[in-house]
Amino acid sequence: MDASPGNAGGPSFLECLATQSHDRLPQGQGRVLTKDHGAKAMATQIVMDHTGDTRHYFNSHDREAVAKAEERFRKLTGAGFTAAVRTATGDAAITRSFDPTAEETLFFPRLVGG
Repeated sequence: MDASPGNAGGPSFLECLATQSHDRLPQGQGRVLTKDHGAKAMATQIVMDHTGDTRHYFNSHDREAVAKAEERFRKLTGAGFTAAVRTATGDAAITRSFDPTAEETLFFPRLVGG
C-alpha cells in the first residue's frame, strides 16, 4: 500500500493511521513525554502535528494517570483535534468521549484549507 501524499486513490488518512505499527515510528520522529515503566495496563495517547507525533503513555489502572489522560483528551479535542481509537480489528474509529480502556487514542489536528 503506497501512502505517499501524491498517491491518487490511495488510502485515507485514517486508513494510514489504522495500519501503522503501534510501536514503530519513522526515523527521527516522535517524542516520548511520559511513560510509567512496569505497568501492565499501558495505554497510549498519540498526538499528531506538523513535526510528527508525541506519545503519552499512562497506566489505565492508576486513577491519577487516567485523570491526567482525560484532561489531555478534553484539552486537545477542545482545541480542535479529532480523536480516534484503534478498534479490536485494528481500524481507527472517531470518538467524542474519553475511553480509559482504549489501548491507543490518536489525535490529529483540524485540517485547514485555503
